[in-house]
Amino acid sequence: MRVRALGWAAALLISAWAANGQATAKPATVPTAPPAGPATGDLSWLKGFAAGAGAGRDVKWDPRFRALIERALTQRQWFIKDHGRFLPIFDTVQLFIGIPGQVHVDEGRYVTAEGCMPHACGARGMVWVDTQTGAVIFVAPEDVSGQPIRTTQRDVLVTRQHLWLFASKGIWEGTLPAAFKVSLQRWLENGPEAQAFPYRVALATIVQTNGVPRDAMPDVVLPAGAGAGSAAGSDGGLGH
Repeated sequence: MRVRALGWAAALLISAWAANGQATAKPATVPTAPPAGPATGDLSWLKGFAAGAGAGRDVKWDPRFRALIERALTQRQWFIKDHGRFLPIFDTVQLFIGIPGQVHVDEGRYVTAEGCMPHACGARGMVWVDTQTGAVIFVAPEDVSGQPIRTTQRDVLVTRQHLWLFASKGIWEGTLPAAFKVSLQRWLENGPEAQAFPYRVALATIVQTNGVPRDAMPDVVLPAGAGAGSAAGSDGGLGH
C-alpha cells in the first residue's frame, strides 16, 4: 500500500509540474516580414557605383542592393518566365541588368543603374532610386507584336515596347517623380545600348506594391514635351 501511495504522489507531482510549466511557458515567436514600402536607412553607398573606386563595379551583386529591391518591390511580375515559372522581382532585375551598363547620379540624389540581358542586349533594364526617400522604380521592356520601325535618320530598326514599371509604395502614374521621367528619357535615347537597340514606347504599365497594374500612355511616364523615344524619329506614331 505504501508503495502504491508513493506512486500516486509522484504522479501528482509530475502532473502539477507539467501544468505549471504549460502555464508559464512563453508562446513561440513567429517572425514576420518587414512591411512593404520604400527602403529606409542610408543609401548613399549607391552613389559609389557611379564614380571613384566603385565606378564600373556591378551593383547587382552587392547584398545591400538585393535587400533594397526586396524590401521596396514586393509585387510579382507576370511577363517573363524561366523554366516555366515567373521570376521573382529581384531575379528579374538581375536578368535585365545582367550585363551592367552605366550608373548615373543626378542632383546628388537620384541613382540610375542601367544594363541589359545577357546574350540578348536588346532587352534593356534600368533601376531608379531616390537615395533620400528610398523610392525605387524598376523598368523592363516587353516586345510588342508588329513590324519594327525603320528610321529615316539612320539605318536602324526601332522596336515597339511595352514598358513595365515596378514601383515602390505610393508611386503610380499620377505620382511618378519628375526626376525619374528624366532618367527614363535618357535611358531610352542615350548610351551605346540605346543607340544599338532603340525603342519606341507603345504603352507603359505601372505595377504597384499591392499588385494592381495601371496602364499609362507614353506621355504620362516621360517628361513633358518628350516623344515616346526620339530614336524612332517623328514617324507620327505606331502605325508606320
